[in-house]
Amino acid sequence: MSVVWLVLKVIGWLLLGVLALLIFTPFAVKIHYGDELRLKVGAALFGRHGIWLQILPKREKKHARKPKPKKEKPEKPKKEKKPQKDKKTEESAKKKPKKSISELLDTLVMPALQALGKSIHPLFKTIRFRQLSAHIWVASDDAAKTGQLYGYLCAAIPEAMPLVCAIFNVDDWHLRVDADFTTEKLTAEADVVVSLTLGAVIWVILRMGWLFLWEHLKRKRRRKREQRM
Repeated sequence: MSVVWLVLKVIGWLLLGVLALLIFTPFAVKIHYGDELRLKVGAALFGRHGIWLQILPKREKKHARKPKPKKEKPEKPKKEKKPQKDKKTEESAKKKPKKSISELLDTLVMPALQALGKSIHPLFKTIRFRQLSAHIWVASDDAAKTGQLYGYLCAAIPEAMPLVCAIFNVDDWHLRVDADFTTEKLTAEADVVVSLTLGAVIWVILRMGWLFLWEHLKRKRRRKREQRM
């Protein structure tokens, strides 16, 4: 009996370990944009480094097997459905009266909107940019336009990045802009690593559900008081 209990205890600890690993492991997406688009998914265990599975571009298979011809199965005769009899029960007559639109808006829609509004910022904060780097070469058919666009980007980036860092968690970012007067086409290269943990998402969802339930019950009690008066 003690051996069975020991085995069950070990299995339980292993299951708890796997569950904790799934909840706290940061699952990430790694994107590279340049000459080609490269997309990888995996677990960012050490900053931007981790275990990755390549999605794009797809690797070519060396030995492609020919699909086997499918055997045609004889069609089975369809069974005729018997017409269902209309049954009128007494329950249909004892249905509860439908809630008015104003009550639905007050007790369901408004609490849902309030809970969503209070949870948007925490939801965005669960998204972590472990790497955000880009190099843009500004170019056009006119040198004056190139210089003007270069000036706009150099002025916009320092203003926009603090806002991005306030909305999301950004560990490392580096944006560089250069003017290229030798070509007529704007080019860019970018590397982005975005991650989130399942535990943080679950926490935000539970928080949103609690806020909705609290506001829903509060509004429902208030309407009952108004009806009594």
